[in-house]
Formats: sequence, C-alpha cells, structure tokens
Amino acid sequence: MSDKADLSDPALFNTEQMNQAVFAFRRYEDASLRYTGIESHEGLTHYGLYDTVVARD
Repeated sequence: MSDKADLSDPALFNTEQMNQAVFAFRRYEDASLRYTGIESHEGLTHYGLYDTVVARD
C-alpha cells in the first residue's frame, strides 16, 4: 500500500467500525487526559474520525 487512498478502499476496512473505534479511542484519551488535569483540545467543537467529522453537542 502506498498511501491513505489505498487504505481507504471500502473493501479493505469497514468504515463504520473504524469511525466507531476512532471515536471511542478519542473519548477514552480525552477522559484520561482530563483526569490528569490536561485539557488537550480546549474549545473543540468537532471530532475528526476515520473518514468523517462529527459535531460535539
């Protein structure tokens, strides 16, 4: 595989599951950092996932 275009081929990854996995990891990572007193993305209103972006409520 030479670049991300090859990796985003629908036959290679299930994009719905990849988006869920990235979102779950980001939530876990952000919660862990907040627990230690680090606000890594202050004012963040959107999350970039595998192949989409979602707005934060």
